[in-house]
Amino acid sequence: MLAILFTACSSVPVPTVDDPASQGDVTADTADTGDSADSADSADSADSADTGDTGDTGDTGEAPPTFDESFDVIVVGSGPAGTATALSAIDAGAHVVLLEKVETPGLGMRLGGIAYGAMTQWQVDEGMEDSLALAQAAWTEKTGVDGTTDSVTRFIEGSAATLEWIVAHGGEVVMLGAEAEEGEITRTHRLGWPGDLSPFEIAVGESGLDVRPSTTVLDPIQYRGAVVGVTVEVGGETKRYGADAVVIATGGFLRDLDTVARYRPEVAALGPVYETNPGSTGDAVPFMEQVAADWHAPEVMGVYVHSVPDPRASGEALLLEVPAYILVGADGRRFVAEGSLGSYDIIASAPATGVWILSAYDEMDVVTFSPPGFNWADPVDPERYTADEVIAFGSGDVFAADNLADAVTMSGISVDAITELNDYNDLALAGAPDPVGGQTLAVSDMVDGAHWVVAALRPGLAKNFGGVRTDVQGRVLTEAGAEVPGLWAVGEVAGMVPGGGSGTGFDGSVGACYYGGLVAGADAAAYAAAR
Repeated sequence: MLAILFTACSSVPVPTVDDPASQGDVTADTADTGDSADSADSADSADSADTGDTGDTGDTGEAPPTFDESFDVIVVGSGPAGTATALSAIDAGAHVVLLEKVETPGLGMRLGGIAYGAMTQWQVDEGMEDSLALAQAAWTEKTGVDGTTDSVTRFIEGSAATLEWIVAHGGEVVMLGAEAEEGEITRTHRLGWPGDLSPFEIAVGESGLDVRPSTTVLDPIQYRGAVVGVTVEVGGETKRYGADAVVIATGGFLRDLDTVARYRPEVAALGPVYETNPGSTGDAVPFMEQVAADWHAPEVMGVYVHSVPDPRASGEALLLEVPAYILVGADGRRFVAEGSLGSYDIIASAPATGVWILSAYDEMDVVTFSPPGFNWADPVDPERYTADEVIAFGSGDVFAADNLADAVTMSGISVDAITELNDYNDLALAGAPDPVGGQTLAVSDMVDGAHWVVAALRPGLAKNFGGVRTDVQGRVLTEAGAEVPGLWAVGEVAGMVPGGGSGTGFDGSVGACYYGGLVAGADAAAYAAAR
């Protein structure tokens, strides 16, 4: 199957874009600013770099700005969204440069292990009969957002072509992401990147993409209401790059705790840890403030409660895997029904005193801790540590003992936790309803002669499902709903789905990052060509 797809890669469909004429018009005078690679003004860019221009006039309209170099499209960020944007724009004939602040581009692509897809050939191969209506209904149920909106509908309809694009660029759909019961439809597709090269190197291939690592984008350059370039720092120097279109794909802001606290103060107060790409430092926040961009649901974040702080690296997470458990506050009382520790719902009811997990295990079902994928020494084989190993690292959040009483005493939480667990098991053995809802599990009776772990969990900041407001093409919008000419935002920085619609989150969100990049890249290239 993969061989067939590769032979057809030149004809793989990509999501369609609207006519660039639908964009907000930029005055005719801006066509002469020299921000286009084809303009007469930019042809002498080497001379203009020596004029001593400070950039102040770039915002006044008094004179066209000057640049050290000019391009059709500048893409900022080399994760899934940025990479797809750049390659899509190149395919549309644009002169593209991809800017990445770290030394190794494409690190974010290693995190994209599962992508959303509806009505795909892989579903058909598994005997699943999907449809737009079924996918829309499931979207509404999963995210709380109407699945029939234009933005969501476009994404659902374009998701299969997006997966085919990934395969055509060297990736693989290894399998559907979860085993489905008969009659169920699974839309998560597990991705793989074969070979010794990085996913970024595989995808870029022989495209000729101009990639510039170790380049930090500082500010937008504006002229007569349009974004016409960016200032950058590279090699200790500040330079000015001009473009007809600038696409921001810098990831989320969840490593910027000031911004997290602005929108989710209750999460910030619980001492969160990072479960997101190291590049998600919120670089786009001040950039977008300078162009008066609006924000859409920035408070909607993927916040898990299944991690402890990694004692070896400040702020980093160790993800917890347990065979059975209950959750309590520091008072030893349950506050939420147990279920998947991957649920975003736990944080909504978490007490201000913190969240503690009580877990039993034996030699067959061991409690383990592992760093998020971006910190794995080997991306294929994750590191895993026992509770004793994490304690040896210096953790003050994990406590282990051969009986529950000792583990609770060492942790410092209320001894009422022991009574709570016993009451919980009595209810389970009696088949009584769980007083806080959910399915009751007889935790202590599941393991004969169990060992115990008591650990203080922290909110794990994982994903932005809200961000810069855009339209369905990824064009950045102001609070009044007007386009910021020349500026696009895609991927996590824009809340995953172009035009909004991620709601409280969905599985396989990297698919939306690739999709948004494909759409924005083609749209930005068409915009640049029309200039």
